[in-house]
Amino acid sequence: MCADFGVATGRSGTEVAKDAAKIVLVGDHFARLAAAVEEGCVVYGNIKKALWLLWTSFTELEVLLGAMALGYPLPFFAVQILWNNLLTEGLITVNLIMDPGEGDEAQRPPTPLDEPLVDRAMLGSIAVMVPAIVVVVLGWFVTREAAGVPAAQVRAEPFTLLALGEWVNVLNCRSAVRSSWTMPLGANPWLLGGLVLGGSQPAAVVLLPPLQPVLRNVGLGLGDVVLLVGVASVVLWSEELRKLVVRRRRRSAARRPFYGGAGQASVGTQAAHGR
Repeated sequence: MCADFGVATGRSGTEVAKDAAKIVLVGDHFARLAAAVEEGCVVYGNIKKALWLLWTSFTELEVLLGAMALGYPLPFFAVQILWNNLLTEGLITVNLIMDPGEGDEAQRPPTPLDEPLVDRAMLGSIAVMVPAIVVVVLGWFVTREAAGVPAAQVRAEPFTLLALGEWVNVLNCRSAVRSSWTMPLGANPWLLGGLVLGGSQPAAVVLLPPLQPVLRNVGLGLGDVVLLVGVASVVLWSEELRKLVVRRRRRSAARRPFYGGAGQASVGTQAAHGR
């Protein structure tokens, strides 16, 4: 077997070992190396979270294309899309990379060198979250349009739903497996602040009359906003259901007995780690 990289100690290691190694520890404490690897896993995971959100940003385009394909007018104005991309997404996406680790980074199996950033777990999540947001926003728009609701209100409601759906989606993206309810927001004050600002500004646009002409919106009542919050929560519950299925599958694989030689024992070890 050959290692992907070599490690040498700075004090007791020989000069030959230091020249051949890719990592040279200043002291002889390998615990620092373990801490650095764990922190690297956290950084790598947060990069994937930001990429996760980038994929779900295509929901705006899919909603627009879906409305056009069904013969309906465009559900958003250009200024609404610009507002959503710059403020709603901008306030919460960047702060997601400040998330702390989930606590089990040291127990996870090593990430293969050839594993893509968009792995199977991320694809599975994207396959749930993106359609959920599109169905919620486009379905609400079509329903309200068919009900004869005034055009200005029909556009104000999908805009609010889209902002709320992406707000909820940030909570989904904090982990590919763990429930959002088990990850306290207080662990990442930057994200908490971004969520407060990102959630308050779309509400202010539809509740405060001076801001409504900016985005060509009309005012919505507090009851309408509460209803839209409930509809947008479908995005959260659909991803929570997917995570529940994944956790149960991993627990079932970990309990499955394995018999035979060393090769089968290796497979059992991978299953216990959820591979």
